[in-house]
Amino acid sequence: MNEIKPPAVTMIVSHLAPVFGMERVALNVLLLLRKSYDVDVVCVGGGAEDVAVSPGVRLLGKPLRGLGRFRSLWRMYRLARTLETETVILVGAWVAVPWLLVNGVSRWRTVVWEHSMMKTRIRHSQQLRALALAAQFLYRSAHKVVTVSRPLQRDMQSLCKQASIVTIPNPIGFPNDAGVPGRSEMIPADGFPAARTIRLLSVGSLTKVKAQHLIVRALSFLDDSFELVFIGTGPMKEELSRLADELGVSSRVIFDGYLSPDEVAIRMSDADLLIHSSVVETFGLVYVEAANAGLPVISTRNPLAEELIPAYVPGWVCEPDPESLALEIALRVREVLHVLVIQRADALRRSEFSSDKVLALWASIIQPPPIPLASKC
Repeated sequence: MNEIKPPAVTMIVSHLAPVFGMERVALNVLLLLRKSYDVDVVCVGGGAEDVAVSPGVRLLGKPLRGLGRFRSLWRMYRLARTLETETVILVGAWVAVPWLLVNGVSRWRTVVWEHSMMKTRIRHSQQLRALALAAQFLYRSAHKVVTVSRPLQRDMQSLCKQASIVTIPNPIGFPNDAGVPGRSEMIPADGFPAARTIRLLSVGSLTKVKAQHLIVRALSFLDDSFELVFIGTGPMKEELSRLADELGVSSRVIFDGYLSPDEVAIRMSDADLLIHSSVVETFGLVYVEAANAGLPVISTRNPLAEELIPAYVPGWVCEPDPESLALEIALRVREVLHVLVIQRADALRRSEFSSDKVLALWASIIQPPPIPLASKC
């Protein structure tokens, strides 16, 4: 039997730790691609934590922050001089822009994997605006630009008009083959007891773009039976805590900090509603994870929420102001979702986000893995 070596792929990331949404997605796709390809992963800057989450990762130097990111240009130039691979996957703009600036694409099949450049996100970030300005010229030289959702693809097509852009969603694990329980199976026939505490859950980094202040303000319009739990860390924690104090709801607001994906799944199974107030999302991992846990979602309006809810994710979309959010919560918290709504959304998620579907899409832009042929030994 002749052994055929799979195509070589190098995935270049800025870092892998700490493992938040984008890092977790990169690790998931890395494991998925390794089923069919010989994949190496390179961190432009990292340390022991990065090695711990992905043993065998190649580190080009210490972590880079702020203006120190300019040092990535020299690191990537040196890497390219010794890189032996067939395909290079550049994960995110902080990798893709400097790589294309100093190395171009001529020696490899170069794929930019873009996660961030939604128009709204660009408007909220001076650094991202600078990267977007460079990307509109550099990305058109890549063989493909991969976006993680159709709304992101539309924004990228308006930014990089000459680039070849496709959408490949992130792979999503599913809890079991039979589907997940819906609230129609969890809510008592006679409704909730009057004194029952209603748990509202918010999952995500505590940042301005996530706009969690809307949820705290909405809580102030709801009675004392509602409790709000934040999962995640970030620079807005103190401000959100002060706001809760000012509004007199601090006793009903809990900050649980960063939790592992397994711990988040457990909290989702115990909650009544996921409340998401982000100004912009590029893939909406938290929406899909809530749906997989049988937890309905209320999201303030953004293009990705309108793409996923309710077709893929059972739930509702409302206007991005505290009054509208509070009204939607009060209206929906006791609503029983029809089992057909849950089943249809579950079927769509399994069709679009399954590992087999995602791997096939990646293979179509890298190159199909070889099929070993039987021969005499």
